Amino acid sequence: MMAQLFVVPPFGRFLECDSILERVLRLPASADGRRHVGYFLRTMGRVREALEEDERAYRLDRLHPMTANLVALARMAAGRVAEAAPVFEELVERLPDMSFPVSSLLRCYAFQHDWTAVDRLLELADRRQLREFREGLPFIRTKRDPAPQNIEAWRSNFETQLNKNGHIDVSRLVYSAHLGLVEEAYRAAETAHLGPAGTIDDIMGPDA
Repeated sequence: MMAQLFVVPPFGRFLECDSILERVLRLPASADGRRHVGYFLRTMGRVREALEEDERAYRLDRLHPMTANLVALARMAAGRVAEAAPVFEELVERLPDMSFPVSSLLRCYAFQHDWTAVDRLLELADRRQLREFREGLPFIRTKRDPAPQNIEAWRSNFETQLNKNGHIDVSRLVYSAHLGLVEEAYRAAETAHLGPAGTIDDIMGPDA
């Protein structure tokens, strides 16, 4: 049944996703079968339940990289950013070829305004293969130095991407709001298509 969640299109099929989730939640818990339940709960806005589910999975299998990643993301989403950082740090150290912990840890420290840690990780990011998560680095650098010209550069890029095809990745909305462009983020959310445009240069960000 978990497989059904992965094949439901991620944008706009919320009732179908919620129905499947409710059936999954009635099944006996196991580390493998429930590993991604918290993630799908979070996409439905059920943040507290997602954290409980991810914490339960983490207690059952603390060494699994995805379980650790998901519980750290759930902690961040629930506002427990400081508790997420050690989990990401352990992943960065233990699995140097894993692309997303560096990006997530950068966001973690940026949200806490720990610029010493951010600077250390930006140097590390230049040596790691971040793949699609490299898209988040301009946000981190702008958050690190929110000078007017840097905010304006972000705004301009944001509007260019939006006007290009009318689509926007959710992460860009989140990042824009964090940089103080709240009204711009809301206007884009009201008019844009969320998610990929189906073009060759699509990037699915960390909040997809």
